[in-house]
Amino acid sequence: DANAIQKKLRDVRYLVIDEKSMLGLRQLSWVDKRLRQVFPGRAADFFGGMSIILVGDFFQLPPVANKPLYLDGPLKDLHEVSGQAAYRAFNHTVFLKKVERQQGDDQAGFRLALEELRGLRLSIESWKLLSQRVQAKLSQCEVDKFDTTLRIYSKKARVNEYNYDQGSDPLHCKSTWTTYKWPISITSTCRRSDYLVIHYTWT
Repeated sequence: DANAIQKKLRDVRYLVIDEKSMLGLRQLSWVDKRLRQVFPGRAADFFGGMSIILVGDFFQLPPVANKPLYLDGPLKDLHEVSGQAAYRAFNHTVFLKKVERQQGDDQAGFRLALEELRGLRLSIESWKLLSQRVQAKLSQCEVDKFDTTLRIYSKKARVNEYNYDQGSDPLHCKSTWTTYKWPISITSTCRRSDYLVIHYTWT
């Protein structure tokens, strides 16, 4: 309902979209089109006149079944064409160059390895560093720590298989099914006290 969304966004001046590398041209066109509908007084402006901030790193995961924002080739799909026009309307870029998550001299090698991986140019030294963290070289105690970490699978079948296996533990597992109509569908989730496994698809 446009009226309800108008009331909800009435005082909003900035819309922040994170993980821009996973945002495709069609999806951006949907955002643009919807905001124009929500703010008919500025329907001639991109995103209905709202300021949009895209955050992320194009070196990370690309969009699923969608063309990336930076694509510069010919397009036939009208949604992709309008999405490309909307993306080209962005006129200011800020580059963050300081790594905040891995700080300190003891993390210097890991920071370098991450930067090299990002640019697909891993050095021998960084390869040796990362090779120390393969399962065969870790103690069983360290390996066991990964039993309850978040897992993301590319296939729904693997999600269902994993959730089924965890479902055999009645003390921790409670299966739930949740669907978000737009733009993401989340299905086959198994929630435990310490992690959640999901499979998502863009709709």
